[in-house]
Amino acid sequence: MQNSVSRPSTAVDELIARDQILDVLHRYCHSCDRSDAERLATCFHPDSITDHAGVQINSQEWIPHALGWLADRVAVTHMIANPMIQVAGDRAISDCHFVAYNRSPKASGDGWEETLVKGRYLDRFERREGVWKIIHRIGVHDLERVVDAPANGNDVAGDHRSGKAPNDPFYALLAAFQAGR
Repeated sequence: MQNSVSRPSTAVDELIARDQILDVLHRYCHSCDRSDAERLATCFHPDSITDHAGVQINSQEWIPHALGWLADRVAVTHMIANPMIQVAGDRAISDCHFVAYNRSPKASGDGWEETLVKGRYLDRFERREGVWKIIHRIGVHDLERVVDAPANGNDVAGDHRSGKAPNDPFYALLAAFQAGR
């Protein structure tokens, strides 16, 4: 019995599509971690919808909402794992696990807290004009844990600490790379 879903014409086409979709998923995580709104916007089609953490909104409108929530947070890390991607022509779906960690000042102003969220991103992708982007994202949260952070947990030696765009060390590395250095 032949599958009724259309497939890319070759296995190579499917591998390329899967790689480009993985790039979008990784770029999403990196852009959140660096609070890089411009780069984050490249992950979504202009008419895409995000349904995440109780908010269902156009993805381009969701970006400032999400980055506003991350504004006072440091040591922000998003990771994905076990991406399952299915491609059918210019359409695709993916299901991947995510873990997000961050540290923020307590609302009381007395110390820090750490937040750990574990869940899944359920995405529908479309390839338009040769570019894969998310058209619909559902963020599923399976675990949210907030705990007090150790008093010395935010101490990092030297200048090598993660930051937000454009001050994170990645942006100097990227500029040098783009300049051929």
